[in-house]
Amino acid sequence: MSNFDLVIQLFLQLTVILATCRVVTILGRRYLGQTDVVCEMIAGVMLGPSLLGLIAPHFQQWLFPKLPIITSLGDKIPNPSMSILYAISQIGLVIYMFLIGLEFNTKLLKHHIKSANLLSAAGIITPFILGAIASFWCYNNGNFFLPKVTPWSAALYLGASMTITAFPMLARILYERGLAQTRFGTLALGAASVDDGVAWCLLA
Repeated sequence: MSNFDLVIQLFLQLTVILATCRVVTILGRRYLGQTDVVCEMIAGVMLGPSLLGLIAPHFQQWLFPKLPIITSLGDKIPNPSMSILYAISQIGLVIYMFLIGLEFNTKLLKHHIKSANLLSAAGIITPFILGAIASFWCYNNGNFFLPKVTPWSAALYLGASMTITAFPMLARILYERGLAQTRFGTLALGAASVDDGVAWCLLA
């Protein structure tokens, strides 16, 4: 696959993604009252194997290829198309989070740092305990963990995993609703950022 082919495929992927997101967002906001980010998640599910891959698997594989490329010599090499799309998406996410950080009201957070810490602690402890309890059921029912994994390791892993929040989604919802600069929005973003920092350290 040449560089020109990769560019054409990337433009097709972006066109389909943006058009689908736009259509789903218009319908979701008008008839379901959902935020843009929720509608965009629905659009992502629709373009994945759950819907498009089920209805038109060949088209889905052609547009978003996951299978390796077979060369003329019979060698299999990874398809770079999805790697490029993934890299672009991560760049977009980083830029978006940087813009959210520019609008973060740190002065308001300083006046309510105690409330943010309490909210953050509750957001960590509660899902951690529930995740640890659920891990014992998962450990004894099904093949969720490898045999060499001990029950306590499974509890720590699942408990830490459950404490991680969808911080970019939360930030986007608060921004769309005009709550990012309010006391509620500042506390929510501050607590969620601490939650994610602690949770990723626990998971590591």
